[in-house]
Amino acid sequence: MSYYFTNDENLKSEIQKVHVVINNLPFSFYTDNGVFSKRGMDFGTRTLLESLNEISGKVLDLGCGYGPIGIYVAKKYNCYVDAVDVNTRAVNLAKKNALLNKVNSPVPAFTDPIYCSLAIHARFNATTTLLRSSSVSVNPSRKFLKTTPSYPNF
Repeated sequence: MSYYFTNDENLKSEIQKVHVVINNLPFSFYTDNGVFSKRGMDFGTRTLLESLNEISGKVLDLGCGYGPIGIYVAKKYNCYVDAVDVNTRAVNLAKKNALLNKVNSPVPAFTDPIYCSLAIHARFNATTTLLRSSSVSVNPSRKFLKTTPSYPNF
């Protein structure tokens, strides 16, 4: 069985385009089999984006999937965004979606805030690895905002 937090090169590709409006801004995204929420934006991501206040600096979209968080932040707040994921298909879609939505995604050396919507039902080891490895390059005075519940040892 394939999961969106793995790379399954044997999984058939069926790219589709979805359209969403977030805070009165229209977006289009290519999605595909093997990525999270391929039929459209999930409730957690939408809730996170609709609740953001002013953002500045360099942002890391950790577990970016097809890119809705990083693309929204880059477009709405004109921030530099680095989007990363363990899923190659998702990363390729995020790159296409950045072009589709006319945003640039430079790769900063360091990040300020981190905004992500990691699904709690993903294998806990995958989530733990992403969260722990991210703390190495994050400015300790900056915030880490996520939509998953708090866990000890992070």
